[in-house]
Amino acid sequence: MIGKAKRTKAERTEAALHERIDRLERDLAAKRVKAREDHKEIWSLRRRFSEAQFTQMEAEAKVDELTVALEAERIAKVDWWSPETSGRELGFIDPKIMDEADSESDGAPADFDRDDANVVTSVIAWENHGPDGERIPAAHWPVLDIDFEARLVPSSTPGHYHLYLEKHVDHDQYMRLLEELERTGIVGPGYDHFSRQRGYTTARLPHVKKPTATPPAECGHGTPCYERLCPNYEEPF
Repeated sequence: MIGKAKRTKAERTEAALHERIDRLERDLAAKRVKAREDHKEIWSLRRRFSEAQFTQMEAEAKVDELTVALEAERIAKVDWWSPETSGRELGFIDPKIMDEADSESDGAPADFDRDDANVVTSVIAWENHGPDGERIPAAHWPVLDIDFEARLVPSSTPGHYHLYLEKHVDHDQYMRLLEELERTGIVGPGYDHFSRQRGYTTARLPHVKKPTATPPAECGHGTPCYERLCPNYEEPF
């Protein structure tokens, strides 16, 4: 009788264990199904996120394209490069050879209709030259096509600017460039002089204001004067 009771208890324990195992297996299977569903949802979200990113990139590209078009349209309406406003002459160059130095294609402003112009030149004055009276440039306002990053920052003095060029230049070349800029009047003699003394060029930080100059006394050195001991001395930047 006692042995039968023990067997019955063992059977109940075993049945309970089997039931618990079955329950755990069902829970595990349910969790696996949930994990697969979560995995699918994650991939769906990732795909939707990627699609949204691509859509945003497309939208930004369209905005950039529209911005460029609007800017080109705005510039086209502003006649700042016309001879009447800037003094620079317009020109026409065959688009197929825009980057080539082909004098036959460049054309003087008189050789084409103004509405056909596609470039603004550096020329502000021409002169007749030779027996046929052909025109050659006599004076320029510089116009440069720069193929690297550049910034033009207004100085604290109205109408003055600081030019930053992101271009590697070795020291000797830079000093020769500075000499030519001074020789052509693009930078002042004082700026050239002190830059050479320092061995580098400088520009005030945007928040640093240039001191107000006091009326100089006559010194015979010129105005402004770059002799440090002269009362008319002025730091040239």
